[in-house]
Amino acid sequence: MNEEYVSDIYDAQTENGDWIRVYECGGAWQSAVYLDEDRQNELVFPYMRRFNHAFAMNGNIRDILMIGGAGYVWPASVCLSHPSVHIDVADIDPDAYQAAREWFFLPETDNITPIVSDGRKYLEQTEKQYDLIVDDAFIGKDPVYSLHTAEALGIVFHRLSECGIYCANLPGRSGIQDSVFLQDAYRTACQVFPYVIVTEAYSPLSESDTINYVMFAAKVPIRTDDMIRMDDQAGKVLRDSQGRTGE
Repeated sequence: MNEEYVSDIYDAQTENGDWIRVYECGGAWQSAVYLDEDRQNELVFPYMRRFNHAFAMNGNIRDILMIGGAGYVWPASVCLSHPSVHIDVADIDPDAYQAAREWFFLPETDNITPIVSDGRKYLEQTEKQYDLIVDDAFIGKDPVYSLHTAEALGIVFHRLSECGIYCANLPGRSGIQDSVFLQDAYRTACQVFPYVIVTEAYSPLSESDTINYVMFAAKVPIRTDDMIRMDDQAGKVLRDSQGRTGE
């Protein structure tokens, strides 16, 4: 596998005694799957289960783009539960798809198309519209900045169908006030989309008070029962000029 992108793949036991296979990159777990054959289609990480809220918000999702495939765990799960969808997976690692096939039980299917590409560049170059765009791209423990700027979300806006939904996995702390990037990403999304909501996705596998949040944005009203209150004036609007654009 390409050492520039992948640190290790190994088996680990959780505190509950479950054995999982982990895809670690840059010191962070990017994907995991249960080794128990009866649970291999069950999502280990709560934030991935939150992605599925999109199907309740829009019952007509057919074309999906996922940015950041890692072990392809979520795409595999979706294809089983929603066999009519097609998922394009953009991942900069040229070995990610093969690793998912060899180590993470990804079945051979026409419903998933791997795309070896930087996520931002793919968004800029494609003319395809999607019903759901999922951003789960990280460099180690950090989200890819260039995918969260106002300019990037402006491109996402135009790549979504009229009722399409964008969702992103965002790192944070147990307190919203301590979750700086979450606040910045939320305020930025509010500059681009008329409707933005956030849900919390605590995992017992997370470090100390680290927590995942999932943000949803759309052109039409959306809601979910577990959304949390956010201050749309907190944080700053992220711009290309303020950070790196070539991750």
